[in-house]
Amino acid sequence: MKVKEMPIYTLIFVLLIKMTEGQYGHSGTESLYGLLVDKPIVFKPDSSINKCLFLEDYESYFLKFFPNKKRQRTHDFIRSSPVMIFSDQLKEEYLIAYRYEGGNEYAFDCFEIGYFEDDKKLNKKLAVISKETIFMTESGLGLGSTLEEVTNTKGKNFKVKRKGNDMTLTYYLSDKHAFVKRYYMLAYFMEFRLRENKVRQITFGFEYP
Repeated sequence: MKVKEMPIYTLIFVLLIKMTEGQYGHSGTESLYGLLVDKPIVFKPDSSINKCLFLEDYESYFLKFFPNKKRQRTHDFIRSSPVMIFSDQLKEEYLIAYRYEGGNEYAFDCFEIGYFEDDKKLNKKLAVISKETIFMTESGLGLGSTLEEVTNTKGKNFKVKRKGNDMTLTYYLSDKHAFVKRYYMLAYFMEFRLRENKVRQITFGFEYP
């Protein structure tokens, strides 16, 4: 029995599809009959600093981030709620951990990381030196990350504000989102302040009740 030969144009079409799938099948695109279709990046909230200090988790503070169990001072009037202030080893980057009224002393509701040089009112002497060399979120974003790295990681579903040379991107999840429901909070936000397309400050956590 003679096998029917495949038309040459059909063979070329099939080969193009296979080549496209092999080249792009594991990237941020989908192959549809040889055409590349961008897959939208869905925003996923971050909840930790350096994968050791977590939102609403007081045990992570003592077990991973600051294991000497020494009580640290809470500062008022630095931000809108009481905070604890930490620095990296070189005292170039700061981490501010917010504690809202009524919460556990070490179960933080919001984190902010930035450069001391950008906030002249923030006294380095108030900061407790941590064992960390840099601060970043579990998705790998930190100070110095580029705008492209932020949007490639978190997507483009954000609101933009501009002030002078600064640009602020804000991602938001309402109380209907499963992540927010898990913590019985009002809403979640993640904010990136950039200058010349480089991240200078990241603030993320739950909205103040």
